[in-house]
Amino acid sequence: MGKGYKQKAIPFKKKKKKEILKVERKPYVYIIRHKQSNKYYIGCKYSKSSCNKILFFNTNYANSYFTSSVKIRNMITLTGPKAFEIIDIIEHKKAFDLEQYLLHNLQDYKSILYNRNFPKKKQSFHPEFSQILEKFRYHIEPTIL
Repeated sequence: MGKGYKQKAIPFKKKKKKEILKVERKPYVYIIRHKQSNKYYIGCKYSKSSCNKILFFNTNYANSYFTSSVKIRNMITLTGPKAFEIIDIIEHKKAFDLEQYLLHNLQDYKSILYNRNFPKKKQSFHPEFSQILEKFRYHIEPTIL
């Protein structure tokens, strides 16, 4: 894919109506891994209807959440959500700041991340962010060696 190429979303197949699970709004950061490629994606989510760990990548509910990334959504459509593993879901009131902090500090790992946008400026810092970053680095280090 050349620079500036924008990938189009493959629509999800419509299925029968499912139950909607009522949950409280909580922002979170999620880290998922595509099992076959061993590549990761880091995203954040704010939602009243689907910010619960039960709903993440769960096809049993109408209000489940997969991702807003077109590339990852297309992969899910083609291979199904079971092709991905949930590495971590971190509830945090500053979820966007955490996501940006992780991406900024993981730029050396671009080859194993599906993320395309990495912040150039250092992001705001909360003491627990560095612990989360180190936990993720510890998880991915064996895949790089």
